[in-house]
Formats: sequence, structure tokens, C-alpha cells
Amino acid sequence: MIFIALVVSFTTLNAQWFELVTPTINYEIKSHSFIDLEISLEGEPYLLYDVEVPGEGWKLFVQKYNLANEEWSMVGDGPVNDLSATENRIAIDSEDNVYVAYMKLGGGPWCMVKKFDGTDWVTIGEWELNTPSVIMSDVTMYCDNQDDVYVSYYDENYPGPYVKKYLGTGSDWETIGDVSFHPSGQCLCPALTTDNDGNLFVSYGGDDFAGGLPLSVKRFNGTSWEFVGNNGFYDEPNYPTSIIVGNDDVVHTTTTDFWSLTSTVLNYQNYAWQPQTISIDAGHMPFTKYNNDVYMGYCGADNPYNLYMPQVAKLDGSGNWVDLPEQPGQYCTTPPWPRTFFNIEADTYGNLYLAFLKGDHWNHHVAVLKLDITTGIPEVLMLTK
Repeated sequence: MIFIALVVSFTTLNAQWFELVTPTINYEIKSHSFIDLEISLEGEPYLLYDVEVPGEGWKLFVQKYNLANEEWSMVGDGPVNDLSATENRIAIDSEDNVYVAYMKLGGGPWCMVKKFDGTDWVTIGEWELNTPSVIMSDVTMYCDNQDDVYVSYYDENYPGPYVKKYLGTGSDWETIGDVSFHPSGQCLCPALTTDNDGNLFVSYGGDDFAGGLPLSVKRFNGTSWEFVGNNGFYDEPNYPTSIIVGNDDVVHTTTTDFWSLTSTVLNYQNYAWQPQTISIDAGHMPFTKYNNDVYMGYCGADNPYNLYMPQVAKLDGSGNWVDLPEQPGQYCTTPPWPRTFFNIEADTYGNLYLAFLKGDHWNHHVAVLKLDITTGIPEVLMLTK
């Protein structure tokens, strides 16, 4: 007699990354382009990129991916900016308002923030230099889960870097804190985030008494900016820093050393920064969160193929960063030159998105990859006797 038993076992499959339809971009992506990505509350990816338009300079464009027809479409009739621009960032609030911040080149005002009103890109923030010979640089932007929009930039006039918060109407902004969060010397590669209670954090490289621009993190305590750990606790950044606060209130930040090109992620817990080397010359290492999990994207060349590959790591229960078993793949490479800013984001449905320049030095395109990190189906096992 043969007995057949059906045993249902729920297992999580190794999902696969797949590439969305390639967005049509009519101009060449060149070195140091900024490719940024955000996901709306409905799970729709928005892609921001800058390209060099012959005779017109660097222009910014935003495209939106339609999940239903699997097509990209332009947000607005043309570029976001008028004059040439760089250091562009995108943010989206829960009502699908799209914001773009950038550094305007070719005359003041220099730091700009625009909002798409459904038809046009409208200026809602602009800060200009009073003295043309001084420096304004390092624009970044962030929108938290309370729909508060922040922008930061460095201005040698004041001197120092400032964080400003949008008040929601017109072009009204308030400066966070009475003084710059780094009141003397240059600020390099800042990034912004908030914790679960809405407290604002900034990571950056800044001048210290010993010279150089070592990595620091500050938190706004409601009145003033205070250091998280020591001032200048790690090596000088070479790429934009990144920062996120996990649901356990552990602060995570990244840097690539300017001299050794060693890329490191640091976790602040038990009142100390704990470093973990990730790769050599990993470039920008952006973070994202889904539920209780924190993910980080990076580009690593320390692999058997000696190629620059976009990779994704996840923070495990022991506080270590471990590569996902599901990676974009051996042949999903990114060129060492041009080297672009890229991004990783998660939607509310359990999908990771990775936006980067895919290919090699001679043949490449902007790619957006998607991974379902919640895939699981019941597996039926048939036992016979």
C-alpha cells in the first residue's frame, strides 16, 4: 500500500532582480552625473538625471514610471532648470508633490528648489551669493515621513552650511538652528535624515582643528546642533556621504576615504561608532528601509571578475552588513568612468529599486532594477511510503 501525504511548507524563494523598461534619454550621460530615484506612496518610481545638452549646458529631467502600462513619461514639458545645473536631488511627499533641488551654474541665485505644480516647475526656494568669488556648493535634499522637506547647502559667505525646512506655502523656509551646523570652514558631501521621532540628522565632511575634512554626524536637539559621537570621528569623505536611522534608533552612515579609497559603513550604538569595511572605491552608498530592515547599495570592484558591479547589502541581527543572496548579477556592471551618483529605494509593497548607470565606458544607459524582497509561495512536498 502506498501512502501519500501532502506537506505544505512555506518557503521564501530567491527572487530575481529585473530591469524596468529603459527610459528614453536623448542626450549622453557623462562623468559625475547625478542619477537620483524616489518612489511615491503608490509605488511609482520617479527618476531624476542630468545630461549635457549641446549649446545649453547641463539640464535636469524627471521621468515617472507608470506601473500599469510599464512606460516612462516626462514630468513636465521639458527640463526642470533654465541655466546649467549640478548636484541635483529629488524628493516626493505623501501627496505626490515632486521637489527638485540643485546648484545653479552660470549666475545667481545659485541654490534652487523647484516644485512641480502639475503643469510647470515652479521655484519655491532660491539662495544667491552676494560675493561672486566665494564658494557655494554641496546641495542635498530630504523629505521625511511627516512630509517635511529639507534642503542643505554650503555658503562661504555666512560662513558654513545650513539646513532649511520648507514651511509648505509659497517660498517660505526656516533655518534649522540659530547658526550653521558647522560654523567654520568648508562642508563636504552632506546627507540628511530623520529618526523615528522626527529628529533631524546630518552627515558631512568638515574642517577640523587638525586640518582636512573628516566625517562628522550632528543631530538637531530642537534648539541647537550637537555631535553624535566625536567631532571628525572618521576619515575624509571622497563621495557624498549617506545616513539613515534604523527602527532601533541605531544611526548608520558611510564614507569613502579620500586617500585610500576604502569604503566604510559605520553604526553608532552604545555611544560609539563601529566601522565595517565594505569595498574599495564603492562610491556613493545610499540607504533605504523597509519595515524593520535597512538596506544599502554600493558599487564594488573587489570581486573575481574585477568589474564595478552594483550590489546591495542588508543589516543583519548582529549589526553586520551582509550581501543579499539576490544580487543584480555578474554581467550587470557599471562603468568606472563616467562615475555617477546613484540611488536605492524601497516602496511600501516590499520592492527594492536600484537606479544606476549600467554598462561599460563605451556603451551604457540609465537603468532601474526591481527586486521583490517579500516573495514567498507555499511549496508542496509529496511523501510516499
